[in-house]
Amino acid sequence: MFTIAADGSEEHGTPVTDDAAVDWSPVWTPDGRALYFGSNRGGTMNLWRIALDPATARADGAPTPITAPAGWSGDLALSRDGRRVLYTTKDERTEIWTVGFDPEAGALAGSPKRVFGGRALTDIDWSPGGERLVLVQRGDPWESLAVIRADGSGYARITDAAVQHRRPRWCPRTGSERILFHSNEFLATVLSDGSALRSIEARSDSATWSADGEKIVAQTYDERWVPAGLAQYGI
Repeated sequence: MFTIAADGSEEHGTPVTDDAAVDWSPVWTPDGRALYFGSNRGGTMNLWRIALDPATARADGAPTPITAPAGWSGDLALSRDGRRVLYTTKDERTEIWTVGFDPEAGALAGSPKRVFGGRALTDIDWSPGGERLVLVQRGDPWESLAVIRADGSGYARITDAAVQHRRPRWCPRTGSERILFHSNEFLATVLSDGSALRSIEARSDSATWSADGEKIVAQTYDERWVPAGLAQYGI
């Protein structure tokens, strides 16, 4: 997070925070002596304050928590006197359902059945035999992979890191335990128990298995994250 001159005269701006935390939605106090902002530096996305030197707009000390009674906070606004903070919060919930399908009739068969529910579930994929599912679960704010049985039992998170893990695809080879996914740092595969993580490509966010599960093809990018072509990898 940084400040910059309103007339655009500064080329790079003045750093206010520079660490691994996600900082966003900053607002200036009316006296120009502090910024309020959302950050996950305390473990969840909540409210923080950092003092500024009004002459230089540089940080004057470390960020301090202004903990709101919410699991997620952002989109801030301050009252005119700077004594009150307006913020939004959210509580995303998602459910996974299954229903039979009659391919001969081209119609649904039976009633839908709830399989699993939880916080912000996305990007599901079946194991080759249909006994398990791999899914993405959004946290605060990271997205991690988890595996469940087809009946919704046996939930187990298999990745957990300060990066996004997305688009999991189970290897189509019968009996395979390997799952392909990408993060905002690399393309990788991992076993369904979370072990044997293997990084494949540093800059790729779109990949798919070959039909036999022996290779993958991926979109590659150059150092500027500009598409550079397709690449094939043996697994």
